Amino acid sequence: MEYEQRIQSVLNYIETHVLEDIACESLAELAGFSKSHFLRVFEAYTGYTVMAYVRGRRLHLAAERIDQSGDKIANIAYEYGFDSHDVFGRAFKRAYSITPESYRRRRFLLPSFLAVNLAQQRKGEESMVETTPEVSVLTRPAMKLIGIECRMEDGFESPDLWKRYFDTWQDTFGSIAHLRVEPEKEMDYALTVAQDESGYTYFIGIEVTSMDLVPPGTVARHIPKTKYARFTAIGSVTESIKRDV
Repeated sequence: MEYEQRIQSVLNYIETHVLEDIACESLAELAGFSKSHFLRVFEAYTGYTVMAYVRGRRLHLAAERIDQSGDKIANIAYEYGFDSHDVFGRAFKRAYSITPESYRRRRFLLPSFLAVNLAQQRKGEESMVETTPEVSVLTRPAMKLIGIECRMEDGFESPDLWKRYFDTWQDTFGSIAHLRVEPEKEMDYALTVAQDESGYTYFIGIEVTSMDLVPPGTVARHIPKTKYARFTAIGSVTESIKRDV
């Protein structure tokens, strides 16, 4: 519960300082974590990277101003921390698939990006859980993985890497299928690597016995011996992960 309280204090701070420059280092200090640990914990509890959350709240509040006032869109953009009207317009369109000008003229109903309240979120999730997930900690030997990956930048539409992975699996991995560890299980692995305040790299692939043959368009990653938390996902995997952190 202490972690939840620390992250909620950060969320409250963001809400009261959303129009100011907000640095990840300051938020990490407020939470009492190192920057790298803070980034992981924040995303685990909220489902967003820090800057994606800040940007989402700013866009939500800016959209409300566009709808409820006659202020110039350029002035709203600057007020909510965007460097220019163009930067704001691109971010707005990526988030809502419509320009700020079109939104003001046509008043579409936009998706909400509300401030996160972890206590309310937890109560809502707990009411949906009928069984307590089984959780265990295990040490897994080092792994050799070959797969595809892409950089996920906050504020930009993320490509559907899983769809690409399955749609092209045979063409991409067919030549190394014989190298797969425990091929009868057909296990796939997903990793978040190289995470920072602006985004992360997402990897999907298979465990192999050798990385001597790396097909074109793929990358090889060696994962050292590591401790993992293993749990049963009940319902949505994403929500289960956030609930069990």
